Formats: sequence, structure tokens, C-alpha cells
Amino acid sequence: MFCAVVLALVSGFLYLAVTDSSILEIHDSLYDRTQEITVAEPEFLNRDLIREDYRVIDSFSADITGDGLSDEVYLIERPFRDWPFAVWHEMETVISGNKDERGLSCSIFVFGPKSPNDTTGSLLWAGSPMFVPFTEIEQIDSDKDKVFEIAAIESDYTIWSTGYGTDVAVWIWDGFGFRRDCFCGERSFLYDSLEINETTSILQVRVK
Repeated sequence: MFCAVVLALVSGFLYLAVTDSSILEIHDSLYDRTQEITVAEPEFLNRDLIREDYRVIDSFSADITGDGLSDEVYLIERPFRDWPFAVWHEMETVISGNKDERGLSCSIFVFGPKSPNDTTGSLLWAGSPMFVPFTEIEQIDSDKDKVFEIAAIESDYTIWSTGYGTDVAVWIWDGFGFRRDCFCGERSFLYDSLEINETTSILQVRVK
């Protein structure tokens, strides 16, 4: 998926229009500061499967794997654990530095049904500690194919505990995990919160 971005800063909010085309349209809603976005809280079936020492930072329900079934996506803060072989051999890996000063790391977990008749769901994917921690996630269907991507406020482990981010990016499921599809942000801001209008693909981000 190719994605392009339009940015506008209006009264403390950064508006980003994410599209799947190099031709960008500026919507009137881009400058509408009175527009409110309401998203129904999904009925999560698998929250009880999250370990007690894990904290759910954010979550949403949408089809992100492309099988036509709704998945549950969780943004998790958890104690850092390196890959088992690294612990056994007392060696460092590419994820050894993916933690903050508290020893906590960020991961994405995906639960979902394996068939339309599966009413409970199971763990589809549990990510390793991420090299870029997220502070917030939302679903977005930027190419209108009914398969959703993750729009995320990205942070840095040096400031992650503050709840602020330094970038906004779109991450896409590739069958084996998630890959960053595009940057949407501007590093001169600190990002606080994120909302999305699914009709126009407008990301409303509160900046510090």
C-alpha cells in the first residue's frame, strides 16, 4: 500500500490526511475544530488472557489480518524479557535494548477467531519487545479495502513513560507480523492523543 499524508496544525491539533493515492484532497473537515469522533467500545473477549503483570495501554477491534473476521489488537506494556536462547547463553540480541529505564517494553498482541463459528478466539500473534514503543493505537482503513491498519503514536524508550510520542505512523499486517508502512508525523512536535475519522481518513492528533 502506498500512503501519502497531508498535515495541518490548527489550535493545538495536528490534522493528517492519510490516503492510498499520490493525489491528495483537502477536506473541509480538516479544519473543522468542532467535529467530534465517537467510536463504540468493542466487546473484548480475550482481555482475561492478558497476564497480570502486563498492562493494556490501548486496544481496538477490527479485521487487520484480512480474513474477514474481527480481531482484537492490544498495545501492551510488560516487563522486558529477551528471547529464551539469549537468556540461556547470556548473550545480547537485537531486542536487548528495547526497554525503558523501568525495565518495561512495548508489544502488540493480536487475538482473533479462527473461523466464523469461533466465538472465543485465540492468540494469533504476540510480538517481541518493539524497537519503537507506541503510546496509542487506532484502526484505520486508508485504502478502503475493509482490511484495517494500525495508526500509532510512536515514542522513544527515553520518554515513553511520559506518555508522549515523537512520530505518527501507519503499520500494516504482512502475514508474519507488522511493518511500518509510512510516517505521518513531524518530529518537531510531541504527540499526546490520536483520533481517526474513518470516512475521511483524517487523523486528529493533539500536540504538546
